[in-house]
Amino acid sequence: MRIDAVNSYLSLRRAAGFELGTPGYLLRSLARYACNAGEDLVRSGTVIEWAGQALSISQRDRRLNVVRRLARHMQAEDRRPRRVYLVIESGGSRPSSTLANRSSS
Repeated sequence: MRIDAVNSYLSLRRAAGFELGTPGYLLRSLARYACNAGEDLVRSGTVIEWAGQALSISQRDRRLNVVRRLARHMQAEDRRPRRVYLVIESGGSRPSSTLANRSSS
């Protein structure tokens, strides 16, 4: 994930009146984590690993929701025909979330 994509997203949201203190911190943290993993795109496995570093379920949920908003923005800006989905499954002792990329048909 490129840090410039994160900064562009944060600038746009701030221009719309959002403060984005914690979300900005989290997204820059994810961008650094993805760069250290050698990735330039949002990949579900990396996001899940990064979110899993949070200590509580609510913190992991917050991380995933922040990334979901970023993924929607990046998908809207991307001219390639792709869709990003957040899949939430609840059947076990706690809900789990994943990001999935699917090509449009």
